[in-house]
Amino acid sequence: MTTHATLATLPATALSPASASAVAGPCDAVREPVRTLTAPPSSPADRNCRTTPMPTAPPETTPSALRERRAVMNRALEARVPAGHLVVVPYVLTRPGHGREGHLAELRQLADHQGWRLCGAESDDCGGSTDPAVRPGWARAVRALADGRAHAVAAVSQVTVSAHPALYTRELDRIRDTGGALFLLRPETHL
Repeated sequence: MTTHATLATLPATALSPASASAVAGPCDAVREPVRTLTAPPSSPADRNCRTTPMPTAPPETTPSALRERRAVMNRALEARVPAGHLVVVPYVLTRPGHGREGHLAELRQLADHQGWRLCGAESDDCGGSTDPAVRPGWARAVRALADGRAHAVAAVSQVTVSAHPALYTRELDRIRDTGGALFLLRPETHL
C-alpha cells in the first residue's frame, strides 16, 4: 500500500561561535510529498511507539554517500564552533527492557575524548524499526539543536537514528536545517 506524506522541517537556526545562543530563522523549505510504504510493527513492544510509513529511499543513500553527507555537516559545525565549546546531546535507542547505560557510557567517553560538553541525554526504548520522527527522545534531542541549547547530537550508529536510508536522510536534513551536526561512534559503513 502506498501513501503520500508531506514532511516538515524544523526552523533553521544559526549558532554563533562566540555563544551557544541561537537566532531562529524562518523555515525556508517545504518538502515535496514522498512516496511511502507501510510496514507493520515488528513486535508488540514496537506498537507502543507509533509506526509511520517508510519513504522510498532515493539513490544517493548508499552508506558512503550518507557518511559523506553527515561529514559535510560536521565539518561545517566544527569550522564555526571551537572544540572546547561544542555542546552535544547524547542520544540512545534501545529495545524495550534493555538498559541505555552502556551506550551512554560509550558516548560520554567519546565526548570526553573530543572535549565536548554534554547537554543532558535523551533516549527512546521502542527499538530501531520505528520512525525517528515519532520518538519523543529523538524529538527532544533535535529540539535542543533548534533551540540553541546544543550544537550536535551524538549517537552510537546510523541505526540509532534509523536503519532505513530515506528516514536517516530525512533526519540528517532536519539536523542540517538547525545548523547542527550528528556525530556517530561508528560510521554509516559499519552497520
